Amino acid sequence: MTEHHSPDVVRNESASRYEYRVDGDVVGYIDYVIAGDATDLVHTEVAEEMRGTAVARTLAKETLADLAKRDATVVPSCPYLARYLRRCEDCAVKVRWP
Repeated sequence: MTEHHSPDVVRNESASRYEYRVDGDVVGYIDYVIAGDATDLVHTEVAEEMRGTAVARTLAKETLADLAKRDATVVPSCPYLARYLRRCEDCAVKVRWP
């Protein structure tokens, strides 16, 4: 990976996850499960070489923003996302705590 990369967060519905891509390569993702009327965010993973570079934070922010636009209710089963939501002052998403 180069320093001049082009990051992008996309919803990959066929894989049931949000992906953080750099130059087309997936370097982080959040797995989700549609559970009735809610989206359960079950796991966050970031490639080892990208840890400490704000990938997880950016991925969480963009995922939650997309889910808010979809008027989704989020269940933060993933410990990272639960911590993120507890600290987030401007998250507009509806949350159902597990």
